[in-house]
Parts: sequence; C-alpha cells; structure tokens
Amino acid sequence: MTGFDRAAIGMVAIVSFLASILAVVRGNFAYPVELFLLALLGMLLVASLTASGDDAVSSFLFLAFFLAVLANMAYLYTVAKYLSLVRIGTIGVAAIGLILSATSTLSQPVPGRLKTEVKKLIAAEKKLSEARQKLERVKEAIPAGAKRIVKRGSRSPKSAAKRR
Repeated sequence: MTGFDRAAIGMVAIVSFLASILAVVRGNFAYPVELFLLALLGMLLVASLTASGDDAVSSFLFLAFFLAVLANMAYLYTVAKYLSLVRIGTIGVAAIGLILSATSTLSQPVPGRLKTEVKKLIAAEKKLSEARQKLERVKEAIPAGAKRIVKRGSRSPKSAAKRR
C-alpha cells in the first residue's frame, strides 16, 4: 500500500470510527454491549493504524475494521428498528473505506517466496502425473499370461516351493 493510499484509508477509518461513536451518542445506546463493541472497534483501529504499511496485513486489518463498523451499524439498526441520518452516513463512510481497503488488499503483490513455492508444487504435480501415465503404459504392456503368472507367484512362498 502506498503512503497516500494508507493515509487516505486511515483518515476514512478515523472518520467512520468517530461517526460510529456519534451514532451511539445520538441514539442514546450507551449499553455495555455497545460500549464493548466500540472499544473493540477502537482497538482494531489502533491495530490497523500501527501496522506496517508495506504488507498485506495492514490492508487486511483495515478491511476487517470497516466490516466491523458495518456490522456495528447493522446491530444498531436491529436494536433501534430505524436508520437515522447519522447511521446512514456512517454506513456510507464505512462502505467507501471498505471499497478502498479491498482494492488496496487485492492490489498487493504476491511475495516472491510464495511464487517459488507454487512453481515447485506445479512441477511436482506435473512429475506425478507423468509417473502415473508411465505406470499405466507399463501395466498395459504386460501380456495377459504374464499377469496370471505374477498373480500365482504372489500367493505365498510355500506354494512356490511346492511347484518346484
């Protein structure tokens, strides 16, 4: 994530957190559950803002934060049974932040080590399929009589000694 993207997403996250606090205050929802959810949102916001900006973890944390804000507004809707302008605004800001963080998360490059591991797995799968094809060709090449001899000889060592 570039510095501007991270700063823009961080500002949207702060605005959506403040808007969710405003939605709680305006609706008089100072219940312990709501205060606990706001505390969790605050901790997730701090974790998102303090994560290093060069990896996909910070983008994913922002994505989780905006999903949590939307879930919190859905919870407030179920409690109040109506949407106020503050809640609609919070949902709008959180949706914008969700879109920004999702595009940032999806635009992260794949680490080089992961690419080499994937290439190794693809090569191993290719070798395994080639080995299976060779085994099938060898099985088809064995004549029918030889298959019966092999089956008789594999019964037991005592029966092989009696035949001799």
